[in-house]
Amino acid sequence: MKHKLTKQQRKALEQNTRRAAFGALRAHFTGEGAVHRACTSAKVALYESVSWFTKLLLIGSGAVLAGLLIGPDHESNLHLVYAWVVAAPFDQVLEKSHALFESGVWMCAQAGVALGISHSLGRVTRPAIQGAEHKFYDVMAHQGL
Repeated sequence: MKHKLTKQQRKALEQNTRRAAFGALRAHFTGEGAVHRACTSAKVALYESVSWFTKLLLIGSGAVLAGLLIGPDHESNLHLVYAWVVAAPFDQVLEKSHALFESGVWMCAQAGVALGISHSLGRVTRPAIQGAEHKFYDVMAHQGL
């Protein structure tokens, strides 16, 4: 049964889970068959990165459109955007829109890669961390804490 842990117990649990996670990573990326496991992990990370990039891009563009169409002060925002598009030269509007889109895509790509790699590594470390937590709580239960 999980209950509120003391600082000392929390520190011990964190150390145990950290050791388990690094041990799982070390075992996964070294030894016999490590090249195959590393390639598989890279493939999973790439797939996850593309998946997250797509999700973030769709959600981000949807959020921008929703903010313009139904967000707070949406009418004044639409009037400002419309006035800027009408008043500015076409090439300037196109250039600014392209720059905004590129920066949004770049941010989504960076976040997608970070999330993809973390999910890939999480698949390696999660079982070890859960095992370390389970063992820690079993020892605590056995000691009557």
